[in-house]
Amino acid sequence: EILVGGDHGWSDPGVFEIIGVAGHGADAECHVIDEVYADQQIESWWIDKAREIVRRREFSGLPIRWYLDPSRPDRVEALRKGAGIRAEQVNNAIEDGVSAVADRLAVRRIDQGDQGERRFAKLYVSPKCKALIREMSQYRYVRDTKNEDVFLERIEDKHNHCEDSCRYALMSRFGVPSRTRSESGAGW
Repeated sequence: EILVGGDHGWSDPGVFEIIGVAGHGADAECHVIDEVYADQQIESWWIDKAREIVRRREFSGLPIRWYLDPSRPDRVEALRKGAGIRAEQVNNAIEDGVSAVADRLAVRRIDQGDQGERRFAKLYVSPKCKALIREMSQYRYVRDTKNEDVFLERIEDKHNHCEDSCRYALMSRFGVPSRTRSESGAGW
């Protein structure tokens, strides 16, 4: 299936992050394969971009699920009507969404005995998704104004349009990762 996360913008950029999904549920592997990233584009421009995504030949026969920023229901409705998309319900919980994206990015290790260790993640980003890669390097917690060595328990509300798009899609589609962890192996 294909997931499209979207964040609306004008002076801040608007974004569509296009994510290919292989597998099912918690074990699904996700690949951010393309992005549309622009500022100061009118609504009809975004509708045209959504139509282009729907028509992409490589997506033929695959379900496309749209997860769009719920803060602008008028924009979501315009995309529904203009591009014929079906927008899914979006979970907009920021902390849980950041956990969902971070959990998919985390490198996992599996000991395969004689074959060595296999390392993998559940989220990969194409090198052509330059805006997402740039924003990921700038995404952080707010620094305490009284002590710059201390970070507060809230995320900066900037450099986050691509991450928000991924968060809407991944969190809404796959949910919050388990808060419990189990350890195994020597010493456990």
